[in-house]
Amino acid sequence: MEEEILDILEEEELEEDDFQIPDFLKETSSEEDIHRRMLDELPEDLDKSEGGYVYDLTRPTAIEVARMKEFELVEALKLIWPRFAEGIYLDYHAETRGLERKEAINAVGKLHIEGKTGTLIPEGTIFTTESIHDEPEKEYETLEAAEIIEDVNGVGSVDVSIQSVEAGINGNGAANTVILQEDLIEGIMSVTNPEPISGGMEAEDDDSFRERIMEYDQTQGDSFIGNVSDYKRWALSVEGVGSATVIPPQGDDESGIIRIVITDANGENASQELCQMVEDYIMQPDNPENRLAPVNAIVKVVSQQDMPIIISAVVKLKDAKIETVKEDFQNGLKNYLKNTGDDGEIRYTQVCKVLGNTAGVYDYTDLVIGLADTQEVQTSVAGEKNIPVTPECIPVIQSITLTEG
Repeated sequence: MEEEILDILEEEELEEDDFQIPDFLKETSSEEDIHRRMLDELPEDLDKSEGGYVYDLTRPTAIEVARMKEFELVEALKLIWPRFAEGIYLDYHAETRGLERKEAINAVGKLHIEGKTGTLIPEGTIFTTESIHDEPEKEYETLEAAEIIEDVNGVGSVDVSIQSVEAGINGNGAANTVILQEDLIEGIMSVTNPEPISGGMEAEDDDSFRERIMEYDQTQGDSFIGNVSDYKRWALSVEGVGSATVIPPQGDDESGIIRIVITDANGENASQELCQMVEDYIMQPDNPENRLAPVNAIVKVVSQQDMPIIISAVVKLKDAKIETVKEDFQNGLKNYLKNTGDDGEIRYTQVCKVLGNTAGVYDYTDLVIGLADTQEVQTSVAGEKNIPVTPECIPVIQSITLTEG
């Protein structure tokens, strides 16, 4: 047990953000040391040899005390600080600061229903997608009561607002996939969703929530009268917002307009509705007494615009299929691209790192990244140049071409 714990603690070298184990937990806390001290406290006339009654009776206690000191107490101490806390304990830290974890959001869309004129569809009626292979069907409920209106020959249609029963990104779906009734209603002939169902987002994860808590702590000395930190904190507190970049008036701009560029919680373009929610939260047009922004400030919230990226490389694989490698590389690249707005550029070396760390990639050559609209590419031959990213843009992957070599 001792060796296993030491392996865990020494698996990686300590970095700046790693938890430093207190000395009193490091010293003489192994099960051997503890057991030896326990035996030393017993009378000398007892048989303390290994395998004896006294030895076997005290050994389990030494093991449990060592586990507590080497693992459980360490984990308990980490919960004291937000930077190491997780789950509900991170929520407790947030609660003392007046912050809340952003909840998951249901995906929403429209359902087109055809059937006999006069057919009533109650609010909360469930419609589903098909179950394909091992994937279960997705359930959607109507948000309003509706009635099929006559079109011709006693047959008509109606459009109904729906939302996913389960909140989260899984509720998002492609067009024309919600085609089944779970709650069978006589008179309905067909259903479908002409447009994709979107807007579903996961609850705020520990990493982003922790970042908000720590940013809150770091800004406690700020004025809270409308500086950049204030606007960013206000925008990020709105459910569904993933990132926010504040752009105050520049140079000779005397308009007083504060521009806030946001993405949604999935790192994608924010909808107009989400932008308006953030703007209303900060400006409070219907409740001026609750306005967060200073009286003379004007706030405009916009979504980042797509910056399409093309990527190609020749890869040498090891025990992997090209399709799986491409999918894993794309997921890793998406996570990296989310943070490039803060850096102001897409770093060629970081893209190399993502590809090199992708499972199944043994080696690679001829990695090319570029902008799809201009076809300006940055290659190792061209000096491994980085691609600038402005706050108004969000890099998105338009295409990835991986060729086995």
